[in-house]
Amino acid sequence: MSQARRGYQRSAGGLVGAILASLLVIAFVWGLTQLQDREPVDPARTVDYAAVLQEARRQAPFDVLAPTPEPAGWRATSVEWQGAGPENAWSLGGLTEEGEYVGLKQGNATSRDFVAEGTPADQPGDPVAVDGEEWRTLTSGDGEEIALVRAGGDVTTIVTGTAPLGYLLEFAGTLRAR
Repeated sequence: MSQARRGYQRSAGGLVGAILASLLVIAFVWGLTQLQDREPVDPARTVDYAAVLQEARRQAPFDVLAPTPEPAGWRATSVEWQGAGPENAWSLGGLTEEGEYVGLKQGNATSRDFVAEGTPADQPGDPVAVDGEEWRTLTSGDGEEIALVRAGGDVTTIVTGTAPLGYLLEFAGTLRAR
């Protein structure tokens, strides 16, 4: 007596069909991934700092500076005014078109403390002149960040960032009190 085979019957044709079906699914998924936008989303959103700047200028015991006009391609991504207490601080950060950080910090805390808190740059370099005013240059130990520092009266101003020195000098040249 012969027994009838039950269940799945294996054949070369069935194997080829299964491989082709698998390849079609892989090709479909690959095609979908190619249609997606591969540009990374910039997590740093642009901020409007005008209202905070106005508040800082109204309250600060020093002339609050801001870039006027903003350098081409630079956009503000952070702003902060700390106006409570005897020590005040203004901070404006942004990115260049190339994604390099450029920030402005001003405050009336002691210059040494303010600079230590405001930038990782701490290695002295040659002084530079911007609009006839002398600024100290500092570089971080790893060489990644450069800072320009000007202390005068009761206020210290720092322009710091990962952008090249030339860009920081240009940015410092745009700073105006009004």
